[in-house]
Amino acid sequence: MPSATTARGARGGAVTVTAQLIRVLVQMAGVVVLSRLLTPVDFGLIAMVTVFVAAGELIRDFGMPTAALQARSLDHQQASNVFWINTLLGAIAGLALIGLAPAIAWFYDEPRLGPLAAVMAGTMFLNGLQAQVQVQLARQMRYQALAFTGVLAPTVALAAGVGGALAGWEYWSLVAQIIANSLVLLVSRTVAARWLPALPRRGHGSRRLLHRGTHFGLAQLLTTIASNVDAVVIGARWGANELGFYNRAFQLLTLPVSSLLGPLTQVVVPTLNETAEGGGDVGKLLLRIQSALGAAMCWLFAVSSGTASVLIPLVMGEQWVPSVPLFQILAIGGCFSALSYVSYWAFIVADASRHLLNYNLVTKTVSVALIVGASTLSIDAVAWAYTLSLLASWPVNLLWLKRVAGQDSGAFLRNGFRSVAAAGLGAVAGAWTVKSLDQLHPVALMLVGGLAVTSVFLAVFASSPNGMNVLREAWRGTRLIRHG
Repeated sequence: MPSATTARGARGGAVTVTAQLIRVLVQMAGVVVLSRLLTPVDFGLIAMVTVFVAAGELIRDFGMPTAALQARSLDHQQASNVFWINTLLGAIAGLALIGLAPAIAWFYDEPRLGPLAAVMAGTMFLNGLQAQVQVQLARQMRYQALAFTGVLAPTVALAAGVGGALAGWEYWSLVAQIIANSLVLLVSRTVAARWLPALPRRGHGSRRLLHRGTHFGLAQLLTTIASNVDAVVIGARWGANELGFYNRAFQLLTLPVSSLLGPLTQVVVPTLNETAEGGGDVGKLLLRIQSALGAAMCWLFAVSSGTASVLIPLVMGEQWVPSVPLFQILAIGGCFSALSYVSYWAFIVADASRHLLNYNLVTKTVSVALIVGASTLSIDAVAWAYTLSLLASWPVNLLWLKRVAGQDSGAFLRNGFRSVAAAGLGAVAGAWTVKSLDQLHPVALMLVGGLAVTSVFLAVFASSPNGMNVLREAWRGTRLIRHG
């Protein structure tokens, strides 16, 4: 019988995953509709600024929400101090971006970027205000409130973006979408949490939280740099139009990872903490989580990659055909990105923030070097460099965790590569099917290609050592989630 903690975590995971699937559908609808209403240049301009906004968001975050979420106990004054730290950092990051706006426009030789950067800087202040409110909801395990607000915000934001695009705002419609998302999240989660911060006070264990948060923040900053340096070099070398094609492919990669796995952190970390406090086997539970999430995400990337030559032109329009090979390259890295998320949770639960920082210092530096070097060749080479850096980082991640937290890295490697191998063979089968039956209607071709991917994926997965047991356990997990 599952423990009460595991059952509650499973139910919380079910609520979160369901909401995030709805959120992904909303965001995918936005990708489809806005890709047809706007041009690659519009998306390229926003991508140029988004790189700097992402860096500012990490400064605004500084790892404090992660440290607060990970803490075994967090009183009201500690939470309040974290709130004020994030609010101050959000204001500083926003003002810094406004000050850098002219330099950003000069760097890309694109005068339209100055006003864009100045306006988008406001999102960092809004996100700083809501960061600790989100932590409060997560620590109280109020997953339904998190789920509802997580769906409401992108829905309202999509309406703002589409309305702006129809009104002829061009790239400013994407800015409206981004700001609307941050504003709705702040208001809805503040109302849901019914939590107000106290005035800041010295002490109360805040120094320890700040120390841990600094490690998490610097590690996340390195990850963000490695994840955005490709956009910087492509934008600087080839311009907004080519960056627009790459950005669409990259967003199709990151959308399911960030939208599904990112919010699951608010469920997984508290559940693992309670398991550890109750004397449970955190490593075994993490392996089960990797089995389920790794297989699901790898299957998703296999289907989308195997049918990409039909999928992308069908849903986004023929103008986006150049994004197809880029997405197929990046989708390989998507599998390893999803597997690495599980390892990231392990670092958090093991309270190994310094080790996470050291790991990122090594792997992300190599990743940046690979991408910058590849930028001298072609955009495809940049995509391959990003993918290969993710592939190489995951095993290093597991070996690092073996030394830090005593994890069975071999079990995690075997478990993950089973999903990757099944996805790779499935994607090849899907691509071959799509190419062989290209006379079919695009919708029918997508369905047949997806079926081919799924059939091969399940066959390879089930025939691997212990594969059937993993599938049975996943089925039992879905029954647990349904029946609570």
